[in-house]
Amino acid sequence: MKIVLKVAITCKKCKTCVLGIASKVKGIKSLTYDDEKSTLTVVGDVDVVVIVEHLRKAKHPAEVSHKCYVYSFVTSFQSNSKIKIPLQEIPSI
Repeated sequence: MKIVLKVAITCKKCKTCVLGIASKVKGIKSLTYDDEKSTLTVVGDVDVVVIVEHLRKAKHPAEVSHKCYVYSFVTSFQSNSKIKIPLQEIPSI
């Protein structure tokens, strides 16, 4: 799952703090911060609400910049074709 959060960071210390807080959440595979867009991209099996709560408690308010969808590809036994099925929608906060 890929989650994109908008987090305002003013200095290098804030960036280190945000990345440190987010990295402690279980299930995260990678973190990337884009300085130009002020977005934190989180990849992994993690709940977006947990990440946002941790950041807000540390005085770094975050918001989901757009909805991300997770899809599962199911192979049909009869036609041998893949079908795209939405599993979960991440709501905007």
